[in-house]
Amino acid sequence: MNKMAQGEHLKPHELRVVVLGGYQSGKTSLINTVLSQEPGGGGRDARCLKREGDISGRRLTLIDTPGWWTGYLLTDTAELVKQDLVLSVCLCAPGPHAFLLTVETDAPFTEKKRKVVEQHLNLFGEDIWRHTIVVVTRGDSLKGKSIEQHIESEGDALKWVIGRCENRYHVVDSHSKDPDQVTDLVNKLEAVYAANSGSYFQIDRETLKEVEEKNSAVKLRATSRQDRITEQRQMLEQHGEVKPLTEMRIVLLGWVSSGKSSVRSTILDKEVLVTRSITVQSNIKSGKVEGRCVTVIDTPGWWKYFPAKNTPESVKTELKKSLTLGSKHPHAFLLVVPADVSFLEDQRKSFKIT
Repeated sequence: MNKMAQGEHLKPHELRVVVLGGYQSGKTSLINTVLSQEPGGGGRDARCLKREGDISGRRLTLIDTPGWWTGYLLTDTAELVKQDLVLSVCLCAPGPHAFLLTVETDAPFTEKKRKVVEQHLNLFGEDIWRHTIVVVTRGDSLKGKSIEQHIESEGDALKWVIGRCENRYHVVDSHSKDPDQVTDLVNKLEAVYAANSGSYFQIDRETLKEVEEKNSAVKLRATSRQDRITEQRQMLEQHGEVKPLTEMRIVLLGWVSSGKSSVRSTILDKEVLVTRSITVQSNIKSGKVEGRCVTVIDTPGWWKYFPAKNTPESVKTELKKSLTLGSKHPHAFLLVVPADVSFLEDQRKSFKIT
């Protein structure tokens, strides 16, 4: 059971806050708005990030966190992401006074999303709800409706989450220059602090210790793996088994939305366009990389949760077609696995069979 650190005397003008939410729910934009800072590069942060500023006479520390996929339950979130979420409380020691849970207005808040929110917040323990404010982002999408009307129109799922947060909610429009929306949010953060008698959230020690140990073990295994790869590479080079190629042909494989097209853009140093389109045919692109001609073939993906026997014949045909696309066989295959979702035994079997 989580414990609260009682009787903390807050340093003058200081509030510590962790910002949580799904991928593309507006966490970073919210922080930019609160701190009156310009947007960054627009990329997705894979790790937690600490940002600070002075707002309404208080020193405000905001921890940006990795987002979860709102259509997938906790079991589909990568272990590293879950560990980073829990360890976010350590970036604002001795602990956060409040959490902000971002929920975007321009997408329906379904019962599935409610379960996803509940499962991810419960990583921190039951007491997190007493410290959380729901922040409805992209307020410009309300188009004249009040936030109360929006909550009512969304139905029981969103009302349940807000109810668990003791009916604390706020709406932010990142395009608005109205300073009152930030002032009002800071006032609500101060109210959370007061409602908890000036105490900060402190995660259960055993839970934190377990996550820290897992995180350390992962880092140790990763270092060991990298050392083995480096050693193998050096041995091959010493024996003259690594020969430079003037041309390289690569085939990309992976499930739908695993990031194959983005990987190809990165390899060929092309602009990465973030789209929702799905590759349906094997296609080929080439470019100069480190002085050699590199050809990369993108292929249709299979569905992550379906066994190979359910993969459409059209996809299987395109996968076979990739072997001879461009009239030459590939030198290598790259199996694309996204780092922000889990890789379970079912996925391993699917890869092997496919």
